[in-house]
Amino acid sequence: NYLTATGFANVLTIEDASGNVVKASFLKDLVVLQVAPRDGCFNKTFGLSGNNNGDSSDDLRVEGTGEVLPGNSSSAEIFEKFVRSQLITEEAASLFPAEDFVPVSSGDDAFTPIFADQLDVSSCPAACGGVPACCLDASQGGEELVEAFTVATKDIEETNHEAVGFFDNLRPAFDEAPGLFVYSGQDSQNIKLKFVATDVDGITTLSCDICPDVDTDYADAHNVTCDLSGLGTNSSVMAIKAKSLEYGSFSCFCEDSLGANSTSVTMVVEEDKTASAEAWEQDVVVRPVSSPRSVRSSTSRDPPSDTSHRRRTRPENSTTETMSTTMRRKASTSLAVLAAPTPSPFLWCYLLLSAVSFALAT
Repeated sequence: NYLTATGFANVLTIEDASGNVVKASFLKDLVVLQVAPRDGCFNKTFGLSGNNNGDSSDDLRVEGTGEVLPGNSSSAEIFEKFVRSQLITEEAASLFPAEDFVPVSSGDDAFTPIFADQLDVSSCPAACGGVPACCLDASQGGEELVEAFTVATKDIEETNHEAVGFFDNLRPAFDEAPGLFVYSGQDSQNIKLKFVATDVDGITTLSCDICPDVDTDYADAHNVTCDLSGLGTNSSVMAIKAKSLEYGSFSCFCEDSLGANSTSVTMVVEEDKTASAEAWEQDVVVRPVSSPRSVRSSTSRDPPSDTSHRRRTRPENSTTETMSTTMRRKASTSLAVLAAPTPSPFLWCYLLLSAVSFALAT
């Protein structure tokens, strides 16, 4: 179980046991690779994707000289100094087949790219909205690449939106929270439910809306007691006992010492209407209801034409509703994004295997 691969629609995600993640989105005319090194790789990467230290200002470091180019440098200067210093000059080290390998050494003018900031955008398709990178794709691949660019940009933005910044506070997690409780409807049952909330910063609040401290009338009507232990530690337990429950749902809330919070939802259903209860309970739903934490990033240019994401400041408290027996907290990630025109099927596999090799090597 060292590697876990999941696929949905045209997206393949591979994660190793250490937390390195490779996400590949296969579009009609574009392949978008997103690589998220584990936390242990913080400030240990190098190359075109930056050094993964949360500071975008020092990512354009020229190999060999240590010079750091300003973020507003022209594309031509970045290519001549930064990109050329990272070039692979030996065929054996290239990801591409021999017939596609173009050796370029420092000072060699055999290959010079077209730079987006030097492009005449007057004839750029309206769908690009004046974005130079999109205009560049349009000039090289036409309307189909414009569509692919738009889809890829949206995919990257969604990943950014869901990711967690390295320096941001993670939400607490419900390590144990029943998503479904089957109730026969008979009074005087000895109902027992257990909720466990964990967070490295310590749990300061844990309660459910059927508990006496939240809803006295409900608790009195159904003889609900809520025994709390471990408050102020990394793991807090709420043991609920009741004689009866109302059909529907109730939620439990936890908060850590830094103010981040999470919410779990437990469905109470009738016993004779749960033929597919097991299947339902396996259908895990984790749905953010306000802005999640930001992505940790190493560069600051606009995706997907280069390998960057802009780091955002941490927003207000976020709440997550869960309908599952557990809610797994993902490690914070840093994203490096590579977008390129669709290669041959052979190169697809080669790119994926190389990305996985990177994840394993780190």
